[in-house]
Amino acid sequence: MRHLLLPLLLLAGSPAAAEAPPIEAAAPATITPRLSPPLDRPIAYRLTKEKVTQVTTEKAVFDQEVTFAKTDAGYAMSLRWLRLEQDGKTFDLTRGDMAGLPSTVRPFVLPMTIELDPQGRPLRLRDWPRYQKALVDVVPLMAQEAEPDPKKRPAAEEFFRRFLSRYTAMSAENAAVALVVGWPQVLAEFGHAVPLGRAETSVMAMPSPFADGVIDYRTTATWTRDPAGMLSLVRKSEPTAEATQALVEGMARAVEQSAPKGGPVDGAAVRKGLAGLKARLANTIAFDAKTGLPREAVLEKFVTLPTGEGTERITLSAQ
Repeated sequence: MRHLLLPLLLLAGSPAAAEAPPIEAAAPATITPRLSPPLDRPIAYRLTKEKVTQVTTEKAVFDQEVTFAKTDAGYAMSLRWLRLEQDGKTFDLTRGDMAGLPSTVRPFVLPMTIELDPQGRPLRLRDWPRYQKALVDVVPLMAQEAEPDPKKRPAAEEFFRRFLSRYTAMSAENAAVALVVGWPQVLAEFGHAVPLGRAETSVMAMPSPFADGVIDYRTTATWTRDPAGMLSLVRKSEPTAEATQALVEGMARAVEQSAPKGGPVDGAAVRKGLAGLKARLANTIAFDAKTGLPREAVLEKFVTLPTGEGTERITLSAQ
């Protein structure tokens, strides 16, 4: 089970919630980034996910269409998945045919709509019960892929069912942040007054299925604007010491509680495997001057454990 800890931590989420008041005073020259997208027409993006540990390297390239519509509350942002390239294979996702797709991918390539506020920040995932069901339905396939021995498969299925219940128990509001790939970190940057050309430090909180409440990150952001008006952001973040401990404890409880009774996993072993956890995040985003949409966003997560290091990189590029 220990070999699962680093990959699970790479999936544990990134901060994409409203910021607390800045610790430093606001600079005189400030802006408030806002979303002003073209409406009712698809916009092409490519999303590349790379995950590297000491023993594995994974890469998946998704093509998607994003369409914005006006609503009474702000906007509805619809994601339609077109194509996936992974492990030398290409999948046409427009057909809705999931045959051959890894189980961990299937719930996340369903068409989805995120409801946004007038500035463009995520509010909730629309039709959340549908995705809750998709996460439950994929459990038997996950067990089949993870456990080749049919006799041990029921225990593996029970593990995945209990573990994923931490996600399915989320609210539609938190699911929009925790389960949608890439976009929440970008959209969360809208609607806040920020200084130009000066680093600003604040505390950012995010919901996590592995903690009671939220995980606090201390984050430093620097916004710049070029002569053409394009905005660029560099944000570097690390969980606070208290948040790191809460994440370790939450991961340990999740694995411990999900393991079958009498199984080989115990909380002490998990806590030992996560001892000395270090994590840091680095986001670099270039925003279109007129629409506020990202031209390119590179979202990186670095995790270090005594047993190894891992990196997850998500790149969102306008096509």
